[in-house]
Amino acid sequence: MDRVGCLGLSHHDAPVAVREALCLSPEARNRLHRRATDLRGFAMLATCNRLEFYVDRAEGDSRTLREAVRALLPGDHGAYLSAARPYMYEYTDLQAARHLARVAAGLDSMVLGEPQIQGQVRESLRQSTALGCASPLLSAVFQAALRAGGRVREETAFARSPVSVASVAVDLVRRMLGPLQQQRVAILGAGQMGRLTAKLLHKEETAQLIVVNR
Repeated sequence: MDRVGCLGLSHHDAPVAVREALCLSPEARNRLHRRATDLRGFAMLATCNRLEFYVDRAEGDSRTLREAVRALLPGDHGAYLSAARPYMYEYTDLQAARHLARVAAGLDSMVLGEPQIQGQVRESLRQSTALGCASPLLSAVFQAALRAGGRVREETAFARSPVSVASVAVDLVRRMLGPLQQQRVAILGAGQMGRLTAKLLHKEETAQLIVVNR
């Protein structure tokens, strides 16, 4: 386990502006995986509220975890990584595996127990595998985290009433404004959370729904 490390930042400490500066498009994420030829394994977990790099370093690789990740990033994002240093965390060995298990279980989410994160962890592993970056050890760490997340949801009451950032936002608006059937609502952003929010508002039969995107 001494080869595995996690370098990341999340909503716990990093401001939105810092997280946005390090945001990578799907194409850029694919390029990062393809550049990870000097690593045994590489995976990237990118959501609305977190960005985490999981690395399985080869024997004899004397670079720090941050140096290994920095070598993969394009120039401007490498500079952003340096600027984000005060907000970043590093985990190695079993600490990294335990952190990923907490993430997959929804214990580290902005809304505790939200179910979307488990699918995002699974997609991270799928992408890494599809691009030939999922080493046996890294794959085992992800599979173990997914099993742990599944057990939390199946064997405890933690996720008995699943919620998400979107459902919490809609519930808050409903409590503030009352029934939404007569309301005109604008959603800022057309990402995953924006789409989930739009679906929930559609069920509320909102009078008018406007989506504002970049």
